[in-house]
Amino acid sequence: MLNASGIEFRNEQGIFPLVVFQRELQTFKCIGSSFFINGLGIFVTARHVVINEIIPGNMMFVVQNLSNFQTVNRVVTNLCVHPFADIAMGLVGIARHPLTAKEVPFEVAPNCQLSFKKMDNGTELMGFGYPKTKKISEANLHAFSFLGTWSEGVIEDFYPEGIANLKNRCYQTTMIIESGSSGGPVFKDGFVVGINSSSFDVCAETSPLSFITPVEYLLDLQLPIGGEVMSLKQMILKELVIVESS
Repeated sequence: MLNASGIEFRNEQGIFPLVVFQRELQTFKCIGSSFFINGLGIFVTARHVVINEIIPGNMMFVVQNLSNFQTVNRVVTNLCVHPFADIAMGLVGIARHPLTAKEVPFEVAPNCQLSFKKMDNGTELMGFGYPKTKKISEANLHAFSFLGTWSEGVIEDFYPEGIANLKNRCYQTTMIIESGSSGGPVFKDGFVVGINSSSFDVCAETSPLSFITPVEYLLDLQLPIGGEVMSLKQMILKELVIVESS
């Protein structure tokens, strides 16, 4: 995939749908998009995608694309949700068969690298997500058809105090963020600078109106990794997560 500046991205394998099994309803539901910041299983998504699904009995998992075009399911084992910003960080375990729960082979995914640099109006962006998901349920079969899409746009404004229901500082963009793309990554020059948060319907004569949450809010979060609780700053120091240099 090439953006308008001719920069190529090869991150699609590190971006994936998030699915939840609602045990009480005995049903599967695709709730949004997410992406790896460490190919072994550290991922990022939007707070609003997961916050209402953190209830006893629910099982959340990612559907990881493999290089052979097959997919594997990896259960979310830990989740850290920001107290107010629309961002969350989690950890997935090994891959298991959806029916037998037996371990199945998986591979280290390409990870998305982060950038905390402030951006100006007019900055070109590209976002990715899974808005066109179709659920297939017949003869006891529960499956999804996922179609990821890219969206291009530019930054139009910056809101240091947030706007409307988005309570964190955010950027207004002209990207199209369809339902299902929430939580997906937004790239600038190959680095993830934000996540898809929200959008509004506008008339056909005007540009799309959407908002992204900067990934710098991840610095407030931490996860239990390798027997210790580790902040994102520690992950960066240990080179588990790569950030664009200043």
